[in-house]
Amino acid sequence: MKRRDFIKQSTKITGTALIASQIPGCLSYDDLFYPSLFNGKTWSNYQALNISSGTGYDSSGQDAPKVIKEGSTYKMWYIGINATRQIMYCESSDGKSWSNYKLAMANNQYPGSTQSTYPAILKDNGVYHMWVSSFNSPNYNIVHWQSNDGITWTNFFLSVPNNKVPGVDTDYSLAPSVIKDDSTYKMWYAGFDLGSNKTQIVYCESSNGINWSNFQLAVKNGSFPGYDDTNATSPTVIKDGSTYKMWYNGSNTASTYQIIYCESTNGINWSNFQVSVPYNAYQGDTGSYNPFVLNDYGVGKMWFTNTTSIRYAESY
Repeated sequence: MKRRDFIKQSTKITGTALIASQIPGCLSYDDLFYPSLFNGKTWSNYQALNISSGTGYDSSGQDAPKVIKEGSTYKMWYIGINATRQIMYCESSDGKSWSNYKLAMANNQYPGSTQSTYPAILKDNGVYHMWVSSFNSPNYNIVHWQSNDGITWTNFFLSVPNNKVPGVDTDYSLAPSVIKDDSTYKMWYAGFDLGSNKTQIVYCESSNGINWSNFQLAVKNGSFPGYDDTNATSPTVIKDGSTYKMWYNGSNTASTYQIIYCESTNGINWSNFQVSVPYNAYQGDTGSYNPFVLNDYGVGKMWFTNTTSIRYAESY
């Protein structure tokens, strides 16, 4: 039996799991039926998704999708591109066909901002948290918001201003990825320094998702020589067992953007770099950008962009 078929069949076998979850020392339902991400390094089943709200908010394109799954419903937040950048919301039953579009975050919702872009989403104890890259000229900063429904956002707070790691995020702090690891929120984001014209990935921690500390350079330029010498940006991170897995945009002066995979035991020091999604993974594309990865019961699902359109891929 193929792994994907086993996963589908195993989700139907609930009795044993429910009994086991009630017996101290036994495997829980999640232990039995939420398996480790099988691969995550190589991807297939590439598809171009027809995502468009029809509202004009994304009339010039879509970018940087972020997805969570609640029950049988996939929920996506992405950048809607028109004269500016704002954050859109939509829903799906299969992760491929999307509907119920709404404007989730206007470009000027944070005071002084002219762009709301590169969201990160986490639902914790019934509350949605979003970290948004807000452009307040001349800098990008990361702002934290809260919501009860994932659409209407309040309680904003400047969470990660630029220049927390001088020489790395001197001008921009943007494109965050956030997980909650036990009781600690962990963030990886892209720091840009105008002087060097390079982007690198920074790590930080928080006890509440709002106030952050322990800033460290996590993935520097040249970590994967020839592929991220100029830019290491737009990370997405999951924790799979005891291993942190990251996918990010890498480029150098001689190539276009590709999606790079790497691993870590602590979220700070990374190794095992390889090209995961090449620049031309989907036919006719000349770049693969801004990945987001979801471990959907052992099946890796990725949404990424080719600059202004959203793609989908799977990993087994």
